Amino acid sequence: MTLWKTLSARVPWWGKLSAKILLARIPFSYRTWQKLGLFRHGAMTNPSYAWNVYSSHLMRFQTLTGREFPEFALELGPGDSPFSGAFGAALGTRKTFLVDGGAFLRWDPETRASLKAYLKQQQLHLDFPDNGDLECLRTTYLTEGLDSLRSLPDASVDFIWSQAVLEHLPRKQFSAFQTEMRRLLRHDGCVSHRVDLKDHLGGALNNLRFSESTWESYLFQHSGFYTNRLRRSEMLEAFRAAGLDLTILEEDHWMELPTPRERFDDAFRALSDEDLNVSGFNIGLLPDKRHT
Repeated sequence: MTLWKTLSARVPWWGKLSAKILLARIPFSYRTWQKLGLFRHGAMTNPSYAWNVYSSHLMRFQTLTGREFPEFALELGPGDSPFSGAFGAALGTRKTFLVDGGAFLRWDPETRASLKAYLKQQQLHLDFPDNGDLECLRTTYLTEGLDSLRSLPDASVDFIWSQAVLEHLPRKQFSAFQTEMRRLLRHDGCVSHRVDLKDHLGGALNNLRFSESTWESYLFQHSGFYTNRLRRSEMLEAFRAAGLDLTILEEDHWMELPTPRERFDDAFRALSDEDLNVSGFNIGLLPDKRHT
């Protein structure tokens, strides 16, 4: 168990929020925080976990397109490893673009060794040298977020996916991200997302307690717990507006609100129970042929 997980089990949500704000002001590198188990971007450095995540999205691709593997793929927010790019290359994908908002990948000898061992265990063949060249994985790593998407040509990928990433996109840029992903998607491609609508502080809705001016401030956006607080209905509307048709929707629900409605900021108190009770969802999208 990491240091952060050990502390998290004992600290209330407001204590975690305060601690992250303070810790984020310490001028450590991201690699240092990784080693301490803090501010990590998911568990994608675990090859077994990464394979399970990749496989779940690949199955959605197969269901939506009727094809076995994508030719050109794009993962938004790959976290701390390029494993999904390697899995794609081993299965026959010609190129995978990994797009993130910064340079977070861990690709040291230990990570490469764990990948090689796991590929062998899964009987997947992929040769790559020990010099750290991601292009040998048929993978290109781009670290400028929305600008990176804008740098890629129209209709250049047939599969776009993300795992618990969309909720972290800046609220003001969310629609622009959807527009760019639709632009990049081929007519016969598809999109697959897993979205986590919990607060990332204690698995509830404590993020809805704050006013927009506080939550969207620089301090809160850059302390490792930011989510854009968009609800499911708002995200679905952004997908439709970008030209993406909803095809698969699998929802997780709370039986009752985990945070009392009266504790919410005024902007969220009037939202429907139907929207607020959705704690997360999986979604599959196809291009709306009316949008070209």
